[in-house]
Amino acid sequence: DENISPGILAKFASTTKSVAAKKSKKRRSSLPDRSAAGGKTKVSTSMSQKWSSIISLQAMKFTGFNNTGEAYQMSSFAESKAKKLTDTEREAFVTYNINKLSRIYPGGHRVNSSNMEPVTSWSAGCQLVALNFQTGDLGMSLNYGRFLENANFGYVLKPPALRHTGLPGSPMTLKVTVLSCQRLPNHHAQRDILDPYVRVEVHGLGSDSKV
Repeated sequence: DENISPGILAKFASTTKSVAAKKSKKRRSSLPDRSAAGGKTKVSTSMSQKWSSIISLQAMKFTGFNNTGEAYQMSSFAESKAKKLTDTEREAFVTYNINKLSRIYPGGHRVNSSNMEPVTSWSAGCQLVALNFQTGDLGMSLNYGRFLENANFGYVLKPPALRHTGLPGSPMTLKVTVLSCQRLPNHHAQRDILDPYVRVEVHGLGSDSKV
């Protein structure tokens, strides 16, 4: 497997903590360690170095924006932590994500499998934003639209301002063309003339979010 580049966004599905804990417990229980005294079986919780060496993404605890590491090392952030960093230290977070990988996972309060709004983390250069794919809410709609840029293959190149330091964001003009409308409902029973309109929502940071 090839390492994921910090210069891309990647689709990432979330696994609930209960499911992950069961899988982890099952894996640990299948690796007995008989080195304990008396010949009793002891469950080992340490990962084999050989197994760890072939994993593309190596987990690394986030200790600050100035820590050094390799490009294949990844830190995980809860959505609340990622939002706080984006709100208070966005430039440092963007610079960090130029050479490091960040995974954002849903908060523990989302017991109903709802999704966070992924644009905030994407705007800080975070590469992996985990979503609950079984829930078709706004978060999944934004995720679907974002990755249509690459025919829904799961990888999208980040814009230059999120891949290189010192580059300003490029302004963008959005133009919407309505080709046709058919069978529009008339909500005004006392009027024969329809008055349709198109509603467009733009999701971004601050003033970029408009309706």
